[in-house]
Amino acid sequence: MVMLATASLIIFFCRVPPHKFTTGSVFRSGLVGVVGVFGIAWLTGTFLDEYAGLLQQAFESIATRMPFLFCIAAFLVSSVVFSPTVTTMIMIPLGLKVGLSPQFLIGTWACCYGDFLIPGAAQIGCTAFDRTGTTHLGSWVINHFYLRPGLVFCFCGTIIGWLISRVAF
Repeated sequence: MVMLATASLIIFFCRVPPHKFTTGSVFRSGLVGVVGVFGIAWLTGTFLDEYAGLLQQAFESIATRMPFLFCIAAFLVSSVVFSPTVTTMIMIPLGLKVGLSPQFLIGTWACCYGDFLIPGAAQIGCTAFDRTGTTHLGSWVINHFYLRPGLVFCFCGTIIGWLISRVAF
């Protein structure tokens, strides 16, 4: 909203013809990103609202025996939801309900940052803004430039956070 208001002020005060604003590459890239984020978020929100009870039952038996599978589930939810914040709001209460300790959940919180796995608004927008052509998404869905650094962060952050939580708590 702030960006749109600023753009409106720029158009008004600088007397930019509105048709030039909407045909620019930045506007098109931003619009693709917004549609991608809201569409996926709406779809996953509807799905998770409908099947929350079923997901809780499925996780209860698994999470107590193999808690790191919960980390993989949180990573996968984050990759579909495209938001670490929303993933935290969904998965941390679910982890508490199924009996995982708060220390474990806090320590392994980095696994909620899987929003890079499937190219979403950020990756599509960054690729669209790259005028040099060096950043691309690849021919498959998950072979893109953001995959390796994101996986290294999630894996190392989860393990190191878990180790710190074991020492600190």
